[in-house]
Amino acid sequence: MSFAETVDGIVRGTSRRSELAPLTPTSKLQGIIDKSRIIDLFEQLGQTPIEIEKEVIENGKKMVLAAKWGVGASPHSQIIVSITESSISFIGDAANSQYIRLVGKDMRNLQKIEESLKDTFSNPQTI
Repeated sequence: MSFAETVDGIVRGTSRRSELAPLTPTSKLQGIIDKSRIIDLFEQLGQTPIEIEKEVIENGKKMVLAAKWGVGASPHSQIIVSITESSISFIGDAANSQYIRLVGKDMRNLQKIEESLKDTFSNPQTI
């Protein structure tokens, strides 16, 4: 299926997500993900009403995690965590400048990651 056909199918709602080839993280990104333990933290949220979405983009060089809650209500809340080979970004309410970026050793510091997640969950984006 060509790129145009795939996009047309997505826009029309006829293309299934599984038809798009899923990307896998590069080995460097996978190392960052493993050392940061951020996936472990998100998996702990499985017992809550928070919906988690995970997607690898940019040729495997970036993973985006979205946590959404109150879905079905209008408005609902969400936060985004972006993991690249050089940083982890926590994005909440842009109107209140809720943005935290960890680089270097901080990307492996579980305490800083947990604090960043808690701060971002405290000030989520409302959609």
